[in-house]
Amino acid sequence: MAGPAQAVVAWTNPCRADPALAALSDALDTQLGTARTGALVSADAAIETALDDFFARAAHGVDAYLDWYFTVVGEYQRLAAVAVGDMGAFMVAQLDQRLFADTGFETWLDETFAVLNADADARMAELAGSFGARFGRAAEQNACAVELLGPAGLGGACGDPAALGRDLGRAGTAAAAGALTAKLVWKQVAGAVAAKLSAKQSFKTAVALAGKAAAKKGGASVASAHGATALCAPSGPWAVLCGIGAGAAAWLAVDKAMIEVDEVRFREAMRADLLAVLAEQREAIEVLLRTRQAASIDARLGALAQRLGRRYVPARESGRLP
Repeated sequence: MAGPAQAVVAWTNPCRADPALAALSDALDTQLGTARTGALVSADAAIETALDDFFARAAHGVDAYLDWYFTVVGEYQRLAAVAVGDMGAFMVAQLDQRLFADTGFETWLDETFAVLNADADARMAELAGSFGARFGRAAEQNACAVELLGPAGLGGACGDPAALGRDLGRAGTAAAAGALTAKLVWKQVAGAVAAKLSAKQSFKTAVALAGKAAAKKGGASVASAHGATALCAPSGPWAVLCGIGAGAAAWLAVDKAMIEVDEVRFREAMRADLLAVLAEQREAIEVLLRTRQAASIDARLGALAQRLGRRYVPARESGRLP
């Protein structure tokens, strides 16, 4: 600023040219940046803990899915899906049920959001209290300190901690909801798991076998019934009923044995593929959660900075981006 202009500013408002005021302003910006970094580090740790919890449950969901898959009931359900041309959708529904619904994925996400929000709220309350105390001390030493707060003053900025907490919480919740919801994450992750598994060789083989088995079932059931009729003692119409019952029992026994053979052949490969796909989705969910929480934290800090008469720029306040 040129000398004459600076002199005019100092005459109309001496506080504008006060170097102590500029130093305080810089210190507040630094404090905002430090708070952002601390909140993000804390959120990352909470996210990692939450992911460990859910994916331990998801591993049990993998085993539950495979337990269903290698049963006579599971086999016949898949055959029915093949018969109506709905195998793909049916398998997606089974994966979704056992890996996500039965393991409480949506509830887990909501609980994770609640933990992250509570941590952010606590940190913002501590930061607001620190700002209030710092401004109070600065105002006692330099009357120009109130210039940084704008027309609301210290009382308007930090005088009602409860109201301030509600305002910051609403800002954070609105930003987080715009970035991510539990149902949206569930839909994205379940769809990605199904899509990636469909490209795995173990699952391609399993689907192909289901199709071949469906084509053979009709003739095999008739042959089993005729063969069993010859083994039945009754004659006349009772022989037909006996043959049907014995044929069904023989058919089920053969199917069970074949499924057990398939389990030995394919279960470990399918399990490895499922766990590998889930591991990829863990990374994707971590990025989504971190992005969501960064948006929530920045919205809270932005609302607080606005109350303090400041302009909050995340990229300026911290070198660490989400």
